[in-house]
Amino acid sequence: MITLEQKEKFIDLRSDGNSYDLIAKKMKIGKSTCLKLGTELKKKINNATYFKIQTILEKYKLNQLSKIESHVKLLRKTIDEIDKRNLSELGIKDLLALKENLESSLKKELKIKYVTYEPKNQVFNDSDMEQLEL
Repeated sequence: MITLEQKEKFIDLRSDGNSYDLIAKKMKIGKSTCLKLGTELKKKINNATYFKIQTILEKYKLNQLSKIESHVKLLRKTIDEIDKRNLSELGIKDLLALKENLESSLKKELKIKYVTYEPKNQVFNDSDMEQLEL
């Protein structure tokens, strides 16, 4: 019989990406038991994996808000550089292309649904977001 503590250890090891063979050796249980636990605890393993990944992303500031901030800063620098240049310069095509790519990337990051607190609980979608100008 597998204890609750063993199940928790299994979830932790599996969500770290360990193979069933390695988990079986570390926990001193059979591989067939590991396979059964993998099936039984699949949702919990997936959740644990998700939270571990989110922790790493937050640690290195790779969450959505940080990405948006980074894109906005780079877009601002690009726009400032374009403003410094004479439009007849050859390099402007590259800067305009970069500006367009950054704006497109930023729009993807800004696809957030807004909920109002009106009685109908209206939800705004992506077509509403298109009305907003950068």
